[in-house]
Amino acid sequence: MKRLLLLLSSIAMLFGLSSCKTKQYAATALPDKKIVFGKGGGFTGAVTEYILLENAQLFEHPFLQDSLVTMEAMKKKTCKQAFKTLDKIDKSKLGVQEPGNLYYFLHYHDGENHYETTWGAAKYTIDPEVKSIWDQLMAEINNPSKQ
Repeated sequence: MKRLLLLLSSIAMLFGLSSCKTKQYAATALPDKKIVFGKGGGFTGAVTEYILLENAQLFEHPFLQDSLVTMEAMKKKTCKQAFKTLDKIDKSKLGVQEPGNLYYFLHYHDGENHYETTWGAAKYTIDPEVKSIWDQLMAEINNPSKQ
């Protein structure tokens, strides 16, 4: 009887632990909720684009390529903070279209709506809250560290 109880408890625990694992997405089947950010322009017109998911999965969309490249996951704390801030931010701050020769962008897909912000024009200053989110995300890209 004790063996049966131990066996059933072990099976239940295995199922419980497996259900706690964060779902991983394929680059070809991303969820609706995501942050797309990066920069582009200049002489070549090259664009560097990244896609961050709520589970901290990170993808790069290389310039002039159709497919996404899976990158090392972003720190969960940074990811969670970015989504939390974008969920709460005044959405009018995310409707800016002021690109320059060199431009920066932050697009937020909340699952229902899509907000696009592009800036870089010399005479335009982006909202500090939006710039802070972009800076934090790019800092993680440029200086990845372990979870």
